[in-house]
Amino acid sequence: MFLSTEEQAYSFSAQVKQASINLGFDSFQSSLISLAVSEITINAVRYANGAKIHVYKTTNQKGLSILVEDTGPGIKNIKQAMASGYSTHNSLGLGLAAAKRTVDKMVINTSSKGTAITLTSYLPIPREVIDIGSVSFPKMGEYYKRDNFCIKTYQGECILIALFDSYETKTNVQAALLLINTFINEHYDLPLKELVIGCHRLLKGANYTRSMDMGLLRITPSSAESLIVGNISITTLLPTSNPIQKLSGGLGSNFPPSLIITHIKLSSPFCFALHSNGIDSVSLPKIDTLALNSKKHAEHIFDNHARADDDATIIVIKSYE
Repeated sequence: MFLSTEEQAYSFSAQVKQASINLGFDSFQSSLISLAVSEITINAVRYANGAKIHVYKTTNQKGLSILVEDTGPGIKNIKQAMASGYSTHNSLGLGLAAAKRTVDKMVINTSSKGTAITLTSYLPIPREVIDIGSVSFPKMGEYYKRDNFCIKTYQGECILIALFDSYETKTNVQAALLLINTFINEHYDLPLKELVIGCHRLLKGANYTRSMDMGLLRITPSSAESLIVGNISITTLLPTSNPIQKLSGGLGSNFPPSLIITHIKLSSPFCFALHSNGIDSVSLPKIDTLALNSKKHAEHIFDNHARADDDATIIVIKSYE
């Protein structure tokens, strides 16, 4: 399909919204995809004499990709164009940065001969397939936590969970946690070792003086992998032949000499718990692991095993199939 007028661009964005709904996206998600497509196609029509459009399902059939190709002069300064709030004259006002935030992935290839932008959004993983619940509180009497976590679902079938605990001073702890949370959110699809090394380098570069513990768990359709540095625990609450290894040391200082990934072949159903050292145990012998949803399960663990004198975070992830 080739778009040469604004009317065609607006009509196409409406078609994309309907195609998203037909694929299984809800109305809100479909509207976000449509807005991103509008921003890209309107700019292509106004400043590049139109654009060739390709719409297709992702390889795993769990998402939608839209490729917009033009033969315009290209984007001269991608960094400036991606700056928050930057928008071309008389566009919808989203800007490339906001358009990127409305989809799961945006890839830009540009030169003086034209620009190709691919927008991709994936369906959320249904809660009845994989369920995640969490509880996290500071220690008694404190208003802030040294624990933080990030949960990223991507490609419609994969999940990365990162749990980290900072030993920084009160002055620096929130900034250190935000630094790492931002990095994980932006680079969640990197290999686990690269994620840990990247976080370590960020903390060193920011001249923080105290270490941070981190535990990473990645779930894919057929397997799980984990990497732990410091005093974070990842426990399988159903039998597995692979014990999850924990490396001594920390990020920012006392970095371990080598990083070890634990690989686990998944069988359904499965259940994992990630927790900081403010949780003494995840053992609940009188409760059927699969009888509770993940949120209730995490609450039971927290109520029975959280320490009042430390920050406590528990995350439970399970499948029922």
